[in-house]
Amino acid sequence: MSDLKAMRVNGKPSPDSTIRIVLMIGMALSLLAMAAGLGLALGGSEHLGHHIPIKSLPRGLLEGDPTAVLEIGILLLIVTPIAGVAAAFISFLGKRNRDAVIAFLNLVTLVASFALTQR
Repeated sequence: MSDLKAMRVNGKPSPDSTIRIVLMIGMALSLLAMAAGLGLALGGSEHLGHHIPIKSLPRGLLEGDPTAVLEIGILLLIVTPIAGVAAAFISFLGKRNRDAVIAFLNLVTLVASFALTQR
């Protein structure tokens, strides 16, 4: 924890430390979910080996379906970098780094336009 104190700028966490913390938390949650899903699967569940649509994940989690727990872990792993980018954007907004905010918005516009034209 002492290295986190060193990553402060004017008493506030630096953008790098904020992004690092977000990525570490996301990775840890993902690994915990996947370990729990693996534990349930090794416990002899009959629900293994099928795909669960995202809409059905809450019900699968409530039923203790190991596939649902594993899929939540994978979703967390996918969402973690997106959360890191969002944390960086918020950090740049807070520091009023106009160039970084404009670059971020251009990137989001480019990705969104690509995604929308692929449908």
